[in-house]
Amino acid sequence: METCGGYAGSILQIDLTTQSVSRLPLPDSYRENLLGGKSLAVQILYDRMTGREKALSEENPVVLASAPLTGSGAPGSARFDLASLSPKDDCPTVSNCGGNFGIRLKQAGYDAMILSGRCREPSWLEISVDSVTFHDAKSLWGLMTGLCRDRLKEILKERRFAALCIGPAGENLVEFASVMADGHSTGRAGLGSVLGWKQLKAITMDGDKKIPLHNPAGVREGNRLWYAQLKKFASEETNAEYCTACPLHCERHSRGENPILEELGMDAIAAKAAAKGVEDPEIYKAIAFRRSAGPFPAEGVKTSGEKKGKRRNISHERIRKAFGLEDDGDAFCKNYSEAVCIMGQCMFTVNGLESGTGGSYLLTQINNVTGMRLTLEDLLALGARSRETEQKLRKRFENKTTSAQ
Repeated sequence: METCGGYAGSILQIDLTTQSVSRLPLPDSYRENLLGGKSLAVQILYDRMTGREKALSEENPVVLASAPLTGSGAPGSARFDLASLSPKDDCPTVSNCGGNFGIRLKQAGYDAMILSGRCREPSWLEISVDSVTFHDAKSLWGLMTGLCRDRLKEILKERRFAALCIGPAGENLVEFASVMADGHSTGRAGLGSVLGWKQLKAITMDGDKKIPLHNPAGVREGNRLWYAQLKKFASEETNAEYCTACPLHCERHSRGENPILEELGMDAIAAKAAAKGVEDPEIYKAIAFRRSAGPFPAEGVKTSGEKKGKRRNISHERIRKAFGLEDDGDAFCKNYSEAVCIMGQCMFTVNGLESGTGGSYLLTQINNVTGMRLTLEDLLALGARSRETEQKLRKRFENKTTSAQ
């Protein structure tokens, strides 16, 4: 096997019930198969779950996973994935998120973190290199997400850290509650309510370990060329003002977010559907705090396909254009999209690919970071295997539902 940079080499396991902490070695098979982000989180669930678990139970783990390119400086690579059982159907789900949490996780020395059990009382976790501290979160319980982070800043003073937290919606077990990571949302899946049930208000992550890179100079040069290509596309094609993480990152005002929904910790699409499109902060607060049954359905809202499907279709159109594919390239697009995600990239970096260049920038950086010489066919096979594992895991839980009926 070739050298494989891009991994910290460890998994952090925390039992919230007993407050026990252990560091597990990252299995060699995970690295050899270049598991990361979504595929790493799903594989951990697949290896640990029987199919009999429930979302709101101590047996349901929450997995947070980084990816090989996370922290490499590649455009759009500040990503991580959060996986668990969704309270909507007690089936596995994965939510991809931006922000610096995945980078800090790797800088603390971990590729993934597994949370099991349930806190005895409202708590928050402070994690750094070789250190996990449980704190009482009674003073944070009930706070909006922005105020929660402000309080954490006061507590940790000048320390550099990334944080994720839940808002009132998660605390009150709203089905479509999100986990907020420094202003970014793990939407759709309702995993905020899973952390709410576990009485875990927030996690702060800090670290200063260097992420191993196979070819640091090649990574720097590859990133320079990639950014230049993306900036050229942004200036010539869109003339849009993007966030600093990536010159092609989707503009936040166009993504359906709403400040009050972010503060309450709810998925924007599902919350708006529950409020029947009424843009009234008091309705959203009533949903989050479960103060009213109202004229809107506070639970059971089936809206995940609206946002996800639209964005997937846009991404696939851009992939087809970049690779010069005909309209029958669905399988190609799905596997490529999966591979981009599990490498730790935002799909919007596909925007800047000129027709015929394909995944050259991504492949170059995978090679520079990991030292593993992948071809486009290898990348597509990686995506296909990840999708297959996720389908097998979900089938395990769907069989449970079918047999129960």
